[in-house]
Amino acid sequence: AKGRYTNGTVYADPNTFPNGMKVHSKGLKFGIYTDRGTKTCGGRPGTQDHEEIDAKTYAEWGIDYVKEDSCNAPGDHESAFAQYAKFRDALNETGRLIYYSLCGWNEWYAPIGYSLANSWRIGPDDTNWGGILRNIDINAKLTPYAGPGGWNDPCLLLGNTHQNSPRYDDFYFL
Repeated sequence: AKGRYTNGTVYADPNTFPNGMKVHSKGLKFGIYTDRGTKTCGGRPGTQDHEEIDAKTYAEWGIDYVKEDSCNAPGDHESAFAQYAKFRDALNETGRLIYYSLCGWNEWYAPIGYSLANSWRIGPDDTNWGGILRNIDINAKLTPYAGPGGWNDPCLLLGNTHQNSPRYDDFYFL
C-alpha cells in the first residue's frame, strides 16, 4: 500500500498498479507485504491500529498471501504475539482464505507460531552463505513446531549468491 485515505483505508501505489490490484486474471496468486507496526521497513503504512480495515481491504483486493513484518513495532514477546493475533483474527473474519506469514526474525516465534499464522520467520535476514547456513541450523532444531498448515520460515531466499558459483547450486538444493 502506498498510503492511507483520510478514512484510514490503504490505497495501492498508482504508479505500480495504475489499474488497481488485479493479477488473478493472469493466473497468478497475489501477495502483499505490510508490518504490524506503524510503518513497513520501507516506510509505507503498517497495520497497527488499522488491522480490521486493512484485512478487509486486502480481502477486497483478492490478496492470497500477506507477509507481516516487525520493523516499526514493539520488540517484546507480549506485544508481538498480541499484534499478530489481532491481524490474524481480522484476516480470518474476512471469510477469504489468505495465507498469513509473520516475520519476527526470532526462533522464539516457533513454539506458538502455529497459533498465530501459517508461517513464521525463525531467523534474521541474511545476504551471505554463512547466514543461510545459520538459518538452516536454527530451522533444524525447530522442526517439531512445523507441520501441515503451519511452517517455520528460515527465509533462505535472501542469500547473496553468484550464479556461476558452485554455492549457487547448493543454495537451491537446500
